[in-house]
Amino acid sequence: MIQEKVIKKYVRLMDSAVMKEYYGQSGFLNVGFWNSKTLTQAQASEQLVQEILNPIDFTPQNILDVACGMGATTNYVQQQYPAAKITGINISPHQVAICAERWKDLSFKLMDAVNLEFANESFDAVISVEAAVHFDSRKKFFEEAFRVLKKGGQLVLSDLTFSKKLNWITAESNNEANIEDFQKLLEGVGFTNIQIKEVLEDTWIPYYRNMLKWGMTKNFNNDLNAEEYQEIMMAGKITKNLPITHYLLISAKK
Repeated sequence: MIQEKVIKKYVRLMDSAVMKEYYGQSGFLNVGFWNSKTLTQAQASEQLVQEILNPIDFTPQNILDVACGMGATTNYVQQQYPAAKITGINISPHQVAICAERWKDLSFKLMDAVNLEFANESFDAVISVEAAVHFDSRKKFFEEAFRVLKKGGQLVLSDLTFSKKLNWITAESNNEANIEDFQKLLEGVGFTNIQIKEVLEDTWIPYYRNMLKWGMTKNFNNDLNAEEYQEIMMAGKITKNLPITHYLLISAKK
């Protein structure tokens, strides 16, 4: 089952000491958004969340962070909208427990993205980072996001597509392959003012390049043991070789 495979994979990544160090103990686990001034993975990860938030053209008061990981995105969103109520949800009890322990002032709930346990029109904005590809299915998630958004509310997310199905990444029910497919799907659900931006060159590619460079530098300086070096280099090489076709930033209004 895709959910179980995804949860197990992310639990391993989240519990990895060397991955925590690579992310600067920030609590992020996204690929980041990179430019010439980006120095660290943690900085890139914050920049990605900001890029996702940028299309929001009003000040939301109630925000839902779907598939919140270890809570760093939820915390970042709270910093950008300090007067707002932010709720993070995740299907993994392990991840929700990490969030609740680290970010005690924020609200986290155990919940499935395709079966949101909120009333209609509960949120001004819904955000999701690198997660919809896992959901069974994107269509159900978009329908649920549309339902819980208030009139004029906004869905913002990043999402990925691959040239073939991957047993721990892509749900069988997700067949969207390009920008046109996402446009049709979102329009079919009822969204308007749809914006979709390709940012593969600013995200995925510099991510694995930086990870490999970081691992080699740390190893040269004797800052990693053999097992840690092997783990970080393997992660970078696996990421490099995955058959990704698109990394998209998406915004749509109800």
